[in-house]
Amino acid sequence: METEHSTTIESQSGISILLIIAIMVATGFFMTCTYNTEDESFMLSAIACPILALLTGIYTFTYRGKAYLLSRIVFFILLALSLFSLFVLWYFIALGSSYSH
Repeated sequence: METEHSTTIESQSGISILLIIAIMVATGFFMTCTYNTEDESFMLSAIACPILALLTGIYTFTYRGKAYLLSRIVFFILLALSLFSLFVLWYFIALGSSYSH
């Protein structure tokens, strides 16, 4: 019974990883196939990283399997990158608002 439960969790884990990858590929298609100005593409890039970190965080803290440690490492790297991208976006917005006359 326990091995059947573990097998089910591992197969659901694989499906979750595929869904996260599919969402990011769809986001990439949206970012590149639609016409965006330079500002809009920068904004979309800055928002895509926290979304990926959120999805990876949900996966990391929901499933416990063979790649649990690797998923935690990837999550914390993505969390640091998303915080950095949001900080840079906030900085550029503040920098741009200082030049409005």
